[in-house]
Amino acid sequence: MNKTLILTIYFILPIFLFSCQEQKKETTENSNLISVEKNTDNKITIQGKITLKGSQKAPLGVTTMNVKNRWAFKKDITKFLKEPSPKKTIAYGENERVFVNKDGYYKITINKNDTLQLISTPYLYKYTKQITGLNKSQTLNIEIENLPLESLESFKKEYPLGYKIFYNYLNQVNPDSLITVSGTIFSSNTKIPLENIDVATSFLYNTRGSNTFHFTDKNGQFNIKAPKNSHILINGMKSNYTDFIAKKDTIIHLYL
Repeated sequence: MNKTLILTIYFILPIFLFSCQEQKKETTENSNLISVEKNTDNKITIQGKITLKGSQKAPLGVTTMNVKNRWAFKKDITKFLKEPSPKKTIAYGENERVFVNKDGYYKITINKNDTLQLISTPYLYKYTKQITGLNKSQTLNIEIENLPLESLESFKKEYPLGYKIFYNYLNQVNPDSLITVSGTIFSSNTKIPLENIDVATSFLYNTRGSNTFHFTDKNGQFNIKAPKNSHILINGMKSNYTDFIAKKDTIIHLYL
């Protein structure tokens, strides 16, 4: 994949550094409340079906139900910034989440009063509001709305290379089959493990609107879960990036 294509992908994906600022909670919407089962230890189960408004069809692409207030990965990167930051800077990676299957069904176990956020495929569907006030197990069916066709047409016109990858994403990525991509990143010059190298999953977003990613730790290691056939991008903001389509569980030992 050429450099222009990679830069196009990163241009259309929102930047993933955010200040630690909580957003205002919103009221629960689009719910059909039916008690389903009880859990102990403050745990509840939320399940249901995601459909397109006015139909029983499941949305295209990858849809995730995310716990907005719980993060699978976040990191204070203040000390890594080249210039002093006026406030503490956090890199948010991905939320705790489940993947909605191809038929539109999901099931997630959370703590009482956790906030949920449904995230559907960008450029196709409108962003849904937060779901709050969850204090018992229930069935929660949600309808999502299409974005105007002009949104996708504009994307196609302005970023044709990015659109090509997006088209492949819609047709090839399988949310019913999750794989693990892990490995270690080293410096090609010193052979020392590299910390803070970003590993991103294209077109898969967290609740703050940025693409999901992980940073390598102090040992140069990373571990990320993604749907089969996802586009994985390592060190994508630099010229010595690496990218590939993850078709199965993959372990990488990479020198940059």
